Amino acid sequence: MMVVQNLISLETSNSFQINQLQCQHLSGKLCKSMEDVDAYIQDLTCQVGSQSTKHIFKNLLQAAKDAEILVKGCCNNHLIQATITMANAKEHFASLAFKLELCMALLRNNSNEETKQKFLNKLQDWTIEVSIKELQIIDEKANIDRQELLSTLKVQAGSNIQLGNLIKRLGTIGHHDFGVRSATNVMDMWKEEYTNLQRLQTLVKKDGASLYKILWHGGHFAEKCFHGGNHKSFQKEASILAGLDHPNIAPSFCYATSDHSCSIVMELLDEDLHNLIQRKPLDAPFELLEAIDIMLQIAEGMRYLHQNKVIHKDLKSMNILVKCGEHVSVKVADFGLSKIKESSCTDSYQTTDQGTTRWMAPQLFGDLEDQNGGEFQKSLQYHFKVDIYSFGMLCYEILTGRIPFHEIDSMTFLRKRIKDGLRPILPDQCPEQLSTLIQRCYQSNPATRPSFNDICGDLRHIMCSLMLESTFYNP
Repeated sequence: MMVVQNLISLETSNSFQINQLQCQHLSGKLCKSMEDVDAYIQDLTCQVGSQSTKHIFKNLLQAAKDAEILVKGCCNNHLIQATITMANAKEHFASLAFKLELCMALLRNNSNEETKQKFLNKLQDWTIEVSIKELQIIDEKANIDRQELLSTLKVQAGSNIQLGNLIKRLGTIGHHDFGVRSATNVMDMWKEEYTNLQRLQTLVKKDGASLYKILWHGGHFAEKCFHGGNHKSFQKEASILAGLDHPNIAPSFCYATSDHSCSIVMELLDEDLHNLIQRKPLDAPFELLEAIDIMLQIAEGMRYLHQNKVIHKDLKSMNILVKCGEHVSVKVADFGLSKIKESSCTDSYQTTDQGTTRWMAPQLFGDLEDQNGGEFQKSLQYHFKVDIYSFGMLCYEILTGRIPFHEIDSMTFLRKRIKDGLRPILPDQCPEQLSTLIQRCYQSNPATRPSFNDICGDLRHIMCSLMLESTFYNP
């Protein structure tokens, strides 16, 4: 396979600028996977041409391509750019290592119905064990790689202020406990001067914010600029988010402020999920396996946010960014910064946004009386479970290509109907297990909604079941 050969070439030429140990671990795991695939193909008892095997090979190929992109990013000759984009990538390495292990486990257990079912029965325990193991391995290697990078940067830094700030930022990565360290010091480390951000193109202007394509440290990035807003709140939010890193979270690299605006510098992606869906066929924008994969990517990103005590508060297709190709890669965006957007509006309550209402948990409807009183409603206003409800609505959109409650125009009427229990009707072809999971997500009682940890487990089980089903057919 050309992808594997490319990775071997990079490793033998010692082209790594950063993350050498993590790259070598991932490359070695991919090479081992290809050896196992060759052995599988040579085994005459294996059904190489079966539909289930094709699904597994397709996912394995995608993981290999993603690994190649990740490793190439660590070989970027521009050290500052490589450091900005790849220094905090251990979650990416661990995620891809796990995907390779999962693909090979599916292949090994694909021989007959009995072995398939046995593996599916133990899938949850297997997932926990393997994901923890890979993260521990990567974490150990990442610590060594980071120390090596710090040593390299310190040698080159001299009186270079930007390199000095970059070194300080590396020390804050992965730490979000502001009770231990000074929040002010952490915020200062992630601050950038507006003069260093060269705007190349205006991409979007909407809701008191503008999105620009910019040139920064020799690379192309996106700058989201909030006009007005609470600078103090923004700086604290931005500094926390800048240290987060996950394959399904749109990364934030720094922030900048002026008298009239606040900006955050992010990864430059293709478009949002809503726009992508609008170009797809109505009623079935994605094949079922692809739809479930997109849901799982979003759920994995949201699980990571919740683990880091970040509530999104405005999860919808417009806030999911995508990178398109043979495989749709999605990243959750606009998380944690919704308070900044709200502060620039005349009415800060989210229900004034008609688009948001369709995805919003009913306990956030401030214009309707809550039977338990205002204090109960206030306590739930930004509870983690509001994101679960929105995720359920997002799943409906991914499956059908329609925004939730698309047939209702009046937001006042819609809020009343949702309060009374109105929910979208899922398509008949939706598998029962998936339909049950989505309906659990948008239940009225927040306490009965699952966690993202449970959602990820269920979606992975559904996906693996479909991949192992030799008679499975995607229209």
